[in-house]
Amino acid sequence: TSPESASPPSPAAGPELPETAGDADYAAVANPITLTPETPDRPLELVYMFWYGCGTCQAVDGEVADFIASLPPDVRTVRVPGMFEDDELWMNHARLYFALETLGRETALPAGMFAAVWGGAGAGHGEARLADFGQAAEWAVRNGMSREEFAGAWNSPEAEEGLRRALAYENNLKMESVPALGINGRYAVYMTGTPDRFLGAARKLLSGERARLGGPAG
Repeated sequence: TSPESASPPSPAAGPELPETAGDADYAAVANPITLTPETPDRPLELVYMFWYGCGTCQAVDGEVADFIASLPPDVRTVRVPGMFEDDELWMNHARLYFALETLGRETALPAGMFAAVWGGAGAGHGEARLADFGQAAEWAVRNGMSREEFAGAWNSPEAEEGLRRALAYENNLKMESVPALGINGRYAVYMTGTPDRFLGAARKLLSGERARLGGPAG
């Protein structure tokens, strides 16, 4: 299903989604960890997890970006690619993300990345492109990078470290689908309804975390 279709596209999923709790689709995490360093004036963390091969992620990416931009300054935010260790396609797309981040190119190409990987109207998850290094390198050359610099970034210690840390975080969160949001490492929020419901659940959980930590209401 494509973002242009009449009905919302289904999230790209792992085994199954958590049960709905009230009006928020989320799961609590048994042993919370965070992905970014905490500072005294920024005690809250929001992690946005996505996959470039996910039509739902493509459809809501702009709304998520606007939501993140609207958050108070006490929230640390980061976006990372979703990964499942037993799925080579997801892992290669994650490595592509971190390779581009190493080159300083990821933030300049998000819309183009979705188009390059997703494949447009009518494409299914199994048709996602840039599925391996060879395809990714050809695309990188077409977008102004040399094959040598892209290969160096693809295999760089920085990309390896990004993969390792993000995968450890997502495994601890028990991420089951994308798009997803991690709230202070304590909750995973999933999109099973509208974007407003998805982002509203995140805002409520952030407010609850702020109150738990003794911060002002917000």
